[in-house]
Amino acid sequence: MPLFWSWYNIVVLTLGCLVCVEQPRFRRSERFDGRGSVARLVVGDRIQFYLIEDISTGGVRLRGVAPAPLGTTVTLLLDGSRLHASVVRAGATDFAVAVEDTFEARAAMIRSVYSGRYDHGVAQVKPTQVVVGLARRLFD
Repeated sequence: MPLFWSWYNIVVLTLGCLVCVEQPRFRRSERFDGRGSVARLVVGDRIQFYLIEDISTGGVRLRGVAPAPLGTTVTLLLDGSRLHASVVRAGATDFAVAVEDTFEARAAMIRSVYSGRYDHGVAQVKPTQVVVGLARRLFD
């Protein structure tokens, strides 16, 4: 009987240690759901409105067709801030802009992202997905 409990404790402690190991992150910052918020882009002398799909402190993914080719510098008007950005990705239904990497731009994006308007919460926990995820981490 003590051998059973020893193995049981080893398994539980191993699982506890594996849960504490964080997987590598491929993004520099977390993304938040846009929840239908609107951003304005200034391209040349035109101002265009786009729905925000998701947002991070480094940029924004917007719904719609890209207003300019990749690499084009645009101005992002977001929550009272005027930020220089560039188009970095364009798809059929959405595109992404990256905000310039300056202290002022980062501070403005942090204020905007963490103002409480964007959602990063977990809506529902599915126990089967949790168990499958733990098993994958255990055996990968």
